[in-house]
Amino acid sequence: MPGFTLKACIFTLILTLSAGQTGRADDTLRFYFLPLPGLLGEDGKSGSLGKAIAEIGNRSGIRFQLVHSNQNRLIRELKGDAPAAGAPQLGAMVAERFGQNMRLSVPLVFRWDFVFVRSGQTIPHAIEDIRKKILVVSPMTTLPPPLNDIRETLTVLETHSDASALLLLSKGRADIWINDETTTMAAKEEAGVSNIHYDAEQPFYVWPAHIVYSAQVEATVINRIDEAILSMVRDDSLKDLMPQNFASRYERYLSGGSPHESAFP
Repeated sequence: MPGFTLKACIFTLILTLSAGQTGRADDTLRFYFLPLPGLLGEDGKSGSLGKAIAEIGNRSGIRFQLVHSNQNRLIRELKGDAPAAGAPQLGAMVAERFGQNMRLSVPLVFRWDFVFVRSGQTIPHAIEDIRKKILVVSPMTTLPPPLNDIRETLTVLETHSDASALLLLSKGRADIWINDETTTMAAKEEAGVSNIHYDAEQPFYVWPAHIVYSAQVEATVINRIDEAILSMVRDDSLKDLMPQNFASRYERYLSGGSPHESAFP
């Protein structure tokens, strides 16, 4: 009997340890990311967004396995058969980019798009002011939905990079460039131009961006991450980390997408 009791104890201990190991495995999530200038570094840890992701991991108890990726691989992996998450994507563009609806976190970061013009030119403050303008775009440009209402009045000039777009704008070949501040400042520096300005107090459009999940990620994991993000909203730590990429009326975005039905909210 003592031998039987000892064997039973050992068996119970093995089961307990196995359960613990399974729990830890469930708390690990592969996280694919793309470096974002000024927000997320090449290591996935540096930059304000990198710090926010690390804090979300701390608060949720989820260990993110960071995987440097590109957009095509990120999409492919999240449509695959393994549990995985992807760096924030613009909610309004997810269905188009992935070819299907995906599960999303609550908003994590916001992209503020501004209208940039050449120095000396009037900065538009109404959608009507953009009509009949020459809009320059690059392959990475995502145009805000309000432009669809006036698209037929615009002349769209396509170029091969953000830097070349800013160069065309600075030379007067184009009238406007619409993009976020971080992307534009990096392109402006690369192009070596300085005669471009914008109204930093008046965004043209605000996009909420969300962590994207593969279908295999358990709902309990998503809920824990959501609660971690919301706790950072409540204590202002998310705003403190990313003041230029936060929306003060955060709750308006919790239903998904963007609440702005027109430009210049």
